[in-house]
Amino acid sequence: KRDSTLAYLKIINLPESDARMEEEWKIYLVNLAIKNISPLFSGHAITVFKLSMEGTDTETIGKKLQIKRNSVNRLKLRVKKCLTEEIDRLKAELE
Repeated sequence: KRDSTLAYLKIINLPESDARMEEEWKIYLVNLAIKNISPLFSGHAITVFKLSMEGTDTETIGKKLQIKRNSVNRLKLRVKKCLTEEIDRLKAELE
């Protein structure tokens, strides 16, 4: 049993494992933060932000949601600011 455990430990790449756990933690924090701030926004704000994070350009978002480009930009910035504050709050609380 001890030999198989040692063999297993040798094949585990701890830095890679740590990096994966760190990435999963960041994803968890972002998802929790989005969940927490979503009730603070009405209309298209969260949808605009999520679409922009998926790589959708401002013009396409505006057309899809039938809102002006400058409204898309304002909504993205409002959500981003609030999300950043919530992530910082969660980090302080959970880490």
